[in-house]
Amino acid sequence: MRIIIPILLLFMLSCSKPQSDAPRETWDTTGTGSAGSQVFDNNNIKESQPQALPGDRQYWQNPDLVLDKLGNLENKTVADIGAGTGYFTFRLAERGANVIAVDIDPDYLTYISDRRDQLSSSRQQQIETRLSEPDSPPLEPNEADFVLLVNTYTFLPDRVEYLKKVYAGLTENGSICIVDYKNDEVPVISDETPVLNPTVVRNDLTKAGFQKIQLDSVSLEYQYIFTAKK
Repeated sequence: MRIIIPILLLFMLSCSKPQSDAPRETWDTTGTGSAGSQVFDNNNIKESQPQALPGDRQYWQNPDLVLDKLGNLENKTVADIGAGTGYFTFRLAERGANVIAVDIDPDYLTYISDRRDQLSSSRQQQIETRLSEPDSPPLEPNEADFVLLVNTYTFLPDRVEYLKKVYAGLTENGSICIVDYKNDEVPVISDETPVLNPTVVRNDLTKAGFQKIQLDSVSLEYQYIFTAKK
């Protein structure tokens, strides 16, 4: 009996360890389909909690503020590029958008699909997943009213060329929103996360043909928000 009890305790402890079905979020820029030298790892970012505290993603990411930048999303088509586990995908759908969740990793898209299948039938119809190549967004010409890139832009292998393809995929007067980190000293990212000066991002948008470029570097503590029009 003295031997059996410790064994039972060990078994109970192992069963009680928290498990996560969410895949590790990566943005592969090698084009090989596997993690390369530049990787977006969402494990380096603390996900949101029921009560948002300073270290929680909901607190510093402020997703509602970000989506407010897009305006009225009812019945609009939004491409969430670098969707990962759907942090913004499902929030977009809640606002009435028809969402194209784009990622280069099929595991993330499977995860989003599994979550989508737990929603109401009407909500399920609002969310579509598309596998992407690192250098090309899977959009038809004039397909999306909005394109959203959060914590993704700095990982793109050829940013300006990618933006030109995004431009082609936007409807007339369509908009792009880019959210990324202000510098490499913010406490919510790893040392390996690449960052870009906002001036570089603005120049990229200009070279790709975007107009009415606006920068908000104040609303979020760790990130800047760019919006621009086709």
